Amino acid sequence: MYSVLYVDDEPGLLEIGKLFLEQSSRFNVDTITSAPDALTLLNYKSFDAIVADYQMPGMDGIEFLKRVRSSGNTIPFILFTGRGREEIVIQALNEGADFYLQKGGEPRSQFTELAHKIRQAVEHRKAETSVRDLERREADIINFLPDATFAVDVNGVVIAWNRAIEEMTNVSAAAMLGKGNYEYSIPFYGQRQLILIDLINESDEVIATHKYVHIHHDKNFLIADTTLLRDEGKSITLMCKASPLYNRQGEVVGAIESIRDITVRKLAEDALKQNEYRLNTLVAFYQMTSAPLKDLMIFAVEEAVKITASSIGYLAFVSDDESVLTMYAWSSQATKECQIHKKPIEYPLNTTGLWGEAVRQRRPVITNDYAAENPLKKGYPKGHVPIIRHMNIPVFDGARIVMIAGVGNKTAEYDEQDIRELTVLMSSLWSVIKQRRAEEELKKKNEELTASYEQISAAEEELRANVDELTHRELALRESEKKYRLLLEGLYDSILVHRNTKILYLNPACEKVLGYSRDALLGQSIMLLVPPEFREMVTIAVRNRMAGKTFEPYELDLIRGDGSRISVLMSGNLVDFEGAPASINLIIDISSRKRAEQALQESEKRFHELTDLLPQIIYEADADGNLIYANRIAFDRFGYTEEDFKHGLNVRQMFAQDDLERVSADFRTMIEGKGGQEHKGEYMALRKDGSTFPVTIHSSPIVVNGRITGLRGIIIDITERKRAEVAIRQMNKKLNLLSVITRHDITNQLTMLVGFLQILEMKQPDSLTNEYFQKAKTAAERISDTIRFTKEYENLGVHAPFWQDCHTLVETAAKDAQLGSVTMKNDLPAGFEVFADPLIVKVFFNLIDNALRYGGKITTIRFSAEESDGDHIVVCEDDGIGISAVEKEKIFDRGFGKNTGLGLFLAREILDITGITIRETGEEGKGARFEIMVPKGMWRMAEKGS
Repeated sequence: MYSVLYVDDEPGLLEIGKLFLEQSSRFNVDTITSAPDALTLLNYKSFDAIVADYQMPGMDGIEFLKRVRSSGNTIPFILFTGRGREEIVIQALNEGADFYLQKGGEPRSQFTELAHKIRQAVEHRKAETSVRDLERREADIINFLPDATFAVDVNGVVIAWNRAIEEMTNVSAAAMLGKGNYEYSIPFYGQRQLILIDLINESDEVIATHKYVHIHHDKNFLIADTTLLRDEGKSITLMCKASPLYNRQGEVVGAIESIRDITVRKLAEDALKQNEYRLNTLVAFYQMTSAPLKDLMIFAVEEAVKITASSIGYLAFVSDDESVLTMYAWSSQATKECQIHKKPIEYPLNTTGLWGEAVRQRRPVITNDYAAENPLKKGYPKGHVPIIRHMNIPVFDGARIVMIAGVGNKTAEYDEQDIRELTVLMSSLWSVIKQRRAEEELKKKNEELTASYEQISAAEEELRANVDELTHRELALRESEKKYRLLLEGLYDSILVHRNTKILYLNPACEKVLGYSRDALLGQSIMLLVPPEFREMVTIAVRNRMAGKTFEPYELDLIRGDGSRISVLMSGNLVDFEGAPASINLIIDISSRKRAEQALQESEKRFHELTDLLPQIIYEADADGNLIYANRIAFDRFGYTEEDFKHGLNVRQMFAQDDLERVSADFRTMIEGKGGQEHKGEYMALRKDGSTFPVTIHSSPIVVNGRITGLRGIIIDITERKRAEVAIRQMNKKLNLLSVITRHDITNQLTMLVGFLQILEMKQPDSLTNEYFQKAKTAAERISDTIRFTKEYENLGVHAPFWQDCHTLVETAAKDAQLGSVTMKNDLPAGFEVFADPLIVKVFFNLIDNALRYGGKITTIRFSAEESDGDHIVVCEDDGIGISAVEKEKIFDRGFGKNTGLGLFLAREILDITGITIRETGEEGKGARFEIMVPKGMWRMAEKGS
């Protein structure tokens, strides 16, 4: 039986409808007269279908439908109304109505049709629900599968993505469902490509090209393994199983694949195989103990690579003092991959990186991520075998390390098992090496012993001869001592010999320096010459030297025979003198140097006193900007104290934040030697209390031994100058205002004057007076041109100069010029800037305008730039008639020219504001050439994007 809710505002229709529908025992109808009441009823009673009128008071049938659907209710809904407009039908179906039925006509057939629509809608909805339930159960089954599983349709669009594959790939089902174009391969391979689910119908050979192994078929199932490399360098092994998906008719509608992570099982299998191999290797190794030692060691290196599942390996001996590693053998693969032509053999331990840590730490060292940051790494040279992982071990002989063995680039991580296997192999190798060396040493000893017996007889005869030779050597030694004394006697350097503090010898040069005769000092204590304040230092020096210890040369004063003092530099060594140890000393008189140092100190003192009297700030700073000197006024102006200076001040503390970056850049340019011999700049200085004041700084580099070690310069407080500049700008502003008012009044009067002249000329067309009318009109026009010119240049020097791009200035000026058929070439580089008055654009316009007015039949005007000794030249040239030699300088004079006579005069004035000059260097008949000379510091190449 179908339960139906029938909603209509006409009770009569509800009644007749209920009667017709319930005639059949298959319908149970509840009626209600308003949509709001129907919504309330739906909250606590369920129905199989709803039939509703369209036009009802309070809430019509469409709005009722919207409310039902917005609540999530998918109950079949039939709109049953007398309104048959097409737009209502379309709206009803768009909002989710199942059917639309129009009232009218014979009631029986009408309600019979309604009953049919109700049955059709309910059955259809039940079928949909059944399908959704089936799909939900299938999805639940796939979701609860323990293996990662997904499915695609025939178009490769993902239709299932279970929880296990979500966990494996970290990609949610919501993010994957509905995606095609091999999207499902990206979580595994990082790119779109064919995987097993796409290869079901391919041959094994084709499947193998996609890095699948162990491929086999089981009925409709395709099973294969694959290994994937993860980002962290680890690999995982997956067992994949794919098959087609069929519908109830047996048609292929897609494919499904399950993926199982078998990495642990694979590692266990590999480990078992590796252990078997290691055992076989050790057996083979012990069977080779009689083989040549070199062959045995090469075999050990190759087997070390194999038993640790590495790709490269090496073996090195360690010197007796463990300071040098001598490379003995590389594995064959390492030799093949290495591109270094001249490989060093010996490596001092202190120059080695990670591979030397096994010796330094005296233990095995494993590095499973060689690319990771590690302070112990020192890198490896170009052409070296790339290292991914590395492990090496020390081989001990007692407490001493005798060898190190290393392996690298294992696909999995190295572990303690690898250390144990490599240690066993290499310890066995060392035992064989040690035994071989012992045998060779014993053989050598036997040979030496035999030779020794033969030499004993000869030794006795040689001993007799040696006694005679010793006698001769003693005589020669006495003769040598005599010659040594003669050599010391002839030296210009002062030499004094003492044992402990007793003076044993001094040469004539030393007598002269000390003012004593030799006889007066021999046998005396050296302390006779030493002032009290130096005696402790001399006592320590004598004690250390007589004990055989080294002692650096030292300065002290000595007392001469006449009681005066001299400053000396004394150095010495322990020698054998007259059969016993004694100290021989070289004494150098440094009194002159000491006096020069004192004079320098006094000169510096006078310099500081002089700079303290100056009204300007004097400073010196080192290459890092730390102040090393500042005169007294610097502390007054900046508010710092001498104590602040002692604790350390940096020039960057002295400037406002807005100027700090510029100050740092200018300072760095001077230190790097790129700023010339002098730099001048204006900045905003910062006092200790946070207040600011403007300054001009003149700096030059401090050069010591050809190297810039810092800067020194003068800082001038320009506060008063800045105030004056502000006052001048205010005055210029007022003058400009006056100029505007005056120019306006003159222009009005001039207009009247020209007008009256024209009227007068018309009323008195007398040829005798016509000449005077023309002169008066020309004068008026000149006045008018001059007034216009003053308007254009009234802001000359009013605004502060700033950096301007010359390429852009030329483009701007050219737009205002009447070029006609003349070609403009702007070859100035973009980013080339000059520091100039804002009116510099007028300069470029005047150059273009003059060329067009007076150049004759010109075809081209070209702007370009040249460099000359650090300055830059902006060139404007044309192919016109040029300028005569007599006019080259006059053209810049005020009033010279055919128009106002002010254009080039004011161009020179505009440029001169920032020290830029202009001249004409062209050749008459070949065109004009104007050169704008921009001095160093007034031009720059701006960085891209600045």
